[in-house]
Amino acid sequence: MANGGEAQSILVVNGTVYIAGYINNQGADDAALWENGMETTLSNGMFATGIAISNSDIYICGRSNNNEAIYWKNGKAHILGIGGATGISIGN
Repeated sequence: MANGGEAQSILVVNGTVYIAGYINNQGADDAALWENGMETTLSNGMFATGIAISNSDIYICGRSNNNEAIYWKNGKAHILGIGGATGISIGN
């Protein structure tokens, strides 16, 4: 997080550490995922707030700067509508 930012959620699966959060990129917030310290930007103008894994799929929830709820499945964004998502859980 060299530009600043915040970790919002952490998950450890089979020794791999996953962190969802955001980085500050020259004044704008970008949703991010860290996998064992390797950073991936998910979307610009977004915040990632929760993370879950099912099989090999990585699900992350959050919100946009425009107050839209969003989730990512394997890095692909899906807008849900007005609001925000702060937690995520996968059931069998």
